[in-house]
Amino acid sequence: MNAVKDYQAGVTGQEVLQKYDIRSISQLKQWSIQYNNAELQTTSRKRVRKMGRKVSFEEKKQIVQWIIDHDNDYQAAKIQFDVSYQRVYSWVRK
Repeated sequence: MNAVKDYQAGVTGQEVLQKYDIRSISQLKQWSIQYNNAELQTTSRKRVRKMGRKVSFEEKKQIVQWIIDHDNDYQAAKIQFDVSYQRVYSWVRK
């Protein structure tokens, strides 16, 4: 944030790069754009992958049969059984 503020205050790009040990002017410009669009965060957050619920083999068979009976309606199965589209699709392919 400080680097972007200095850059927007008129400090030259090279000076900002040296002062804050930033590798490239393009990164600084990208941060400046994000700052102007209120997208630049001061803290980084790691994405935590949401784990799907456990599904037994028998339930998988039931879901696959339901999809086959309903003309491969993966979206409806996703909602009906609370599982992801990708998981359901892979079960049917197998």
